[in-house]
Amino acid sequence: MRIGNPYPRGADLSLYPTVRVMMEACLLGFYRSYPSEGEMRIGPLPSGVASADELARAMQVDGRSRCHALIVMPRKIVLIRFARRATLKDIERLEYERARIEETPELVSVHHWRIEAKLVHCDIVDGIEAGARDRGIVLKLYRPRWLATHRPRNPQSGFAVRRIHPATLAIYAATIDRNRAEKPRCHQRGAK
Repeated sequence: MRIGNPYPRGADLSLYPTVRVMMEACLLGFYRSYPSEGEMRIGPLPSGVASADELARAMQVDGRSRCHALIVMPRKIVLIRFARRATLKDIERLEYERARIEETPELVSVHHWRIEAKLVHCDIVDGIEAGARDRGIVLKLYRPRWLATHRPRNPQSGFAVRRIHPATLAIYAATIDRNRAEKPRCHQRGAK
C-alpha cells in the first residue's frame, strides 16, 4: 500500500508542521546512528582584526550562517534543508550551504567526502522539480506516518549526537577511510 501526500497541495501553511518539528523528527528517525547536528554553523571562520578582544571574536564566529541539518555518514555528508513549501529560494540557499561545507573548519577531516543535498518539504511550488534535478538536489516529501514507523532494528545500539566535535569527527573519518582502504576491490578479490 502506497502512502500518498498527507498534505493537500497548495494548502494554508498553518496546516504544515514547523521546520523545527520536521528537523527533529528526521534527525531522530532516520539519522540517529550518525554524527549529526541541527542548525550547525557553516563557512569559514572570520579573519577579524588581531587586536579584537575575545568577546568580539566569539561574536564573529557566531555570526556565521547556519544550515538546517548536517549528517556525516560513511563516505558522504548529507546536507538537509527543510521547507514547509519549497521554493526556488530554498534551492538557491541549499546550493550556497553546499559550497560553504568545504570551508567549514569543523568538517576539515571529511570535507573531501561527497556532499548530498536534500530538500525535505510538505508542499512545493510548480517548476521546482526541474530546478532541483539540474542542481543535483534530491527532493523528499515529509511523510510523518512513514517516519513514525521507521525505526532501527536495535534501538539500543543507536546514539544521538547533538553536536559535531572536530576531534571526534576526525577519529570517525579516519576509521571509515581506513576500512575503505583495507577492503579489497572487486577485481582484487578473485585474483591470487
